[in-house]
Amino acid sequence: NRQDTAVLHRCKRFFGVGIISDDPKTGVATYKVESAHHIENSILPFFEEYPLVSRKKILWMRFRRSFMWKWRHQESHPDYQQKYVNKIKHLISCKSGFENGYDLDKSNT
Repeated sequence: NRQDTAVLHRCKRFFGVGIISDDPKTGVATYKVESAHHIENSILPFFEEYPLVSRKKILWMRFRRSFMWKWRHQESHPDYQQKYVNKIKHLISCKSGFENGYDLDKSNT
């Protein structure tokens, strides 16, 4: 709905990164941050300062740990970076990624 989409636009303005896309067939709007650099420098610091609570916190910590390890240890391998960025895109595009305990280490993409 329009109110939810407005929240996504406020998030985009706040973080200064990402894109918002609307699917007219489903009526679903999605906020995506596709750049690993933007995730590391914009999204992660916010959630470090303002952590999630309950199960979301645990899932976020798992994602963060996996993201930081893989991104920092594979900086010199562009092919690996692109594969990892594709995994991040997949995670972000999955509506229930965090709820289902999505784990980049177990992803097939």
